Amino acid sequence: MQNKELMEIIRIDTENIHDIRPLWEKLNIHHREHSIHSRAHFASLTFADRLELLERRDQVGVFAVRDSTEFIGYCIASMEGGDGEIDSLYILPEYRRKQCGADLVAKAESWLQSQGAKRIHISVAEGNESVFAFYARQGYYKSYTTYVKNI
Repeated sequence: MQNKELMEIIRIDTENIHDIRPLWEKLNIHHREHSIHSRAHFASLTFADRLELLERRDQVGVFAVRDSTEFIGYCIASMEGGDGEIDSLYILPEYRRKQCGADLVAKAESWLQSQGAKRIHISVAEGNESVFAFYARQGYYKSYTTYVKNI
């Protein structure tokens, strides 16, 4: 594990978005393992599906943090109309609590503000409630709770 000083955040362009695929897949596995009601959804969701959804957004910014040898986390942000969203965030477990996630969120927020966002929202998947405290430390607050019933 490298020192924080040796880590850098870079913007990933669309040609290189597949560089974060292994991290995205780890997040998808995490959601599958921790979700009670959405396991089937996460089991069927592919990286290609996720990219297709992102392509429908007005603008997308993808940021990754790496140490000297590998990507250790990423953040996907998007704009739809005038609203910004942190769509996806993942940090390898051994790098958590080392400011990487906060730095990625700050980079994504800066980009979203430069795109004209006045408000940024984040949706947290059921089963991933452990991230609430992290987002609260970044200045986010719970605004809505959505309940779903499959029929």
